[in-house]
Amino acid sequence: MPWVDEYDHIVESELDIFSRYNDTLQAVSEIACPSPGLTVPDIGAGTGNVSFRCLARGASVVGLDPSEKMLAKARAKAKIAYLKRKEREDAGSEPEAYQPTVEFRLSENPFLEIPYPDSTFDAVVSTYAFHHIPHYRQPEGIREMVRVLSPGGIWALWERLPSSMLLLN
Repeated sequence: MPWVDEYDHIVESELDIFSRYNDTLQAVSEIACPSPGLTVPDIGAGTGNVSFRCLARGASVVGLDPSEKMLAKARAKAKIAYLKRKEREDAGSEPEAYQPTVEFRLSENPFLEIPYPDSTFDAVVSTYAFHHIPHYRQPEGIREMVRVLSPGGIWALWERLPSSMLLLN
């Protein structure tokens, strides 16, 4: 079965490099999104797992990823989340004054070419994706993430590699 079909199941199993996966995503979202109303790109968003944690904390998120298949899964999750919120409102729950949003966009090189102007975002997040950049281009990826970050903004990057991958970089 293709990786994209099993991705969420594999990472949520918390085996090997994904041990404490959920704790990690929660910590990154808490650090990057300490209060509602922030705007945040999730670079290398995949199926949107950290995007949705930031959304739950009141941030508006744009997830960037080079895989349309991964983004299709993220968009399906977004639709379910929207329908659940709508269901709560229809059941009599008071709608929130501020409605954070989540959007997922295809980006061929999400770390190296973030399609936004300088200083656009309050925070930048990325988890379990930075290793997809060739080692010699990683400084360029860091500069690009910092470029779209507002002065005083928060940059939260988490990468965990198995020791065997460290030899490849």
